[in-house]
Amino acid sequence: MATIALYLSLLFALLYTLPSSAQDLPQTPATATYDYVVVGCGIAGLVTSMRLSEDENVSVVCLEAGPFDHYEDSIQIPQFIGRDIGSIYDWNITTTLQTQLDGATRPIPLGRAVGGGSIINGMVWNRGNQDDYNSWQSLGNPGWAWDDLLPYFKKSETFTPIFYEGVAQQPVTFVPDVHGRDGPVSVSYPNYYWPQTDNWFRALNQLGVATVYDPDEGTAAGGYFLASDIQPNNQTRSDARRTYYDPFLGRRNYNVFQNSHVTRILFDNQRQQNDHVSLHATGVEYAADAASPRQTVLARREVILAAGAIHTPQLLQLSGVGPSALLNSLNIPVAQDLPGVGRNLQDHCLVYVNYPCKSNTPFGQSQCLMSNTDQNQSLTTPNECNTNTTFNNEAANEYRTSKTGPWTGMPSSGVAFPSLQQIMPQIPPATSEDLVNLLSAAQGRENWTAYLPSTYDASLRLGYEVQLSTLLPRLSQNITPAWEQAELS
Repeated sequence: MATIALYLSLLFALLYTLPSSAQDLPQTPATATYDYVVVGCGIAGLVTSMRLSEDENVSVVCLEAGPFDHYEDSIQIPQFIGRDIGSIYDWNITTTLQTQLDGATRPIPLGRAVGGGSIINGMVWNRGNQDDYNSWQSLGNPGWAWDDLLPYFKKSETFTPIFYEGVAQQPVTFVPDVHGRDGPVSVSYPNYYWPQTDNWFRALNQLGVATVYDPDEGTAAGGYFLASDIQPNNQTRSDARRTYYDPFLGRRNYNVFQNSHVTRILFDNQRQQNDHVSLHATGVEYAADAASPRQTVLARREVILAAGAIHTPQLLQLSGVGPSALLNSLNIPVAQDLPGVGRNLQDHCLVYVNYPCKSNTPFGQSQCLMSNTDQNQSLTTPNECNTNTTFNNEAANEYRTSKTGPWTGMPSSGVAFPSLQQIMPQIPPATSEDLVNLLSAAQGRENWTAYLPSTYDASLRLGYEVQLSTLLPRLSQNITPAWEQAELS
């Protein structure tokens, strides 16, 4: 299991000129007090801050380590998806050396800006499977089942379907009852439909992977034509900053500080509750960069951590909450020994399978996987924008003048979330019985703990075992997606 190389030193941030309501860190040490202090102004942080500030009797501040963006084309235009990975809007962290891969590190793109990952991600808008959320509840989390969450999914979006002129088989089919009509986030589809997408779904169907009627209904595995967080009128990104901050600039009780890297959570004295020691957060310490003086902001009611899957546990550890052995090794005073903080990270890797395909290459040679008769040279793909200057220039002009054309559709919205039951029988000589045997063997394997870090104590091993026992039976179901495939031709 890969561990994450976390930066324990502060990163330097650039300062920008912004509207008066977008506040920078004060230039002199100061202490301020708010009812709620939110750490991290990404998706979760901005949504939480905006909703709390609906009560005009409370004050809210959200502290973000990164800057406000400047509405750059690289953020707003779908054609440029991925351009800001590695930029000032990315934390630019990596994994540790991957000894079981090739010994090198791998990047972990994480949004470092007001809006978080929503300003650098792929703009894909979809939900998990109903069974996923129901499993969360079965693990002892009441209120997190599908039926509990669906009203909030709907509340967040304004869903606008689209009809593609000239497309025989319309890719957008939907169930109205699972979509919102007046939420902050614009959810729609690219104006342009890539013809190659039809081939993608036909290929999936031939493999036994059916096209799902509405992916957001959360009831089936298969081929998905996904919506995007895109404004249908001008085909630009609908991110967290533009939906949960910009429209509320006039709220005097809603404050967002950019370039404010929180370095530590402040606690008052430990409190004994039954058999457990509890901590009460009173505020946070923060700074613009490593050379700047530390400042504090206090919370009358709550400190809310929304710094993401990597930085929330890191901040807890820097504040003395986490595995005592790790904290002691870093000379961090232990406020509370919690072995699970910073453990159990479960991420998904991305693997590209690329091959060149030449029009005159015979089938069977390594350069191509299609015969000449199978190829359709008239179909354009998203890669045309990268390889054909004339095509790309025409697409750019069309987007600039009418907000239509290929620049709205990068990348294609055709993906697949197949189940193991759909795929394994299609890979000779595997059969459905092989799938049952594979999952049964995994369930009964006694040495699975050998794959966990040696630092895991009994409670963490038990937690993993519970997750494993919940996951494996679900993977045998035809409705449970096992992985994601995407068409990136």
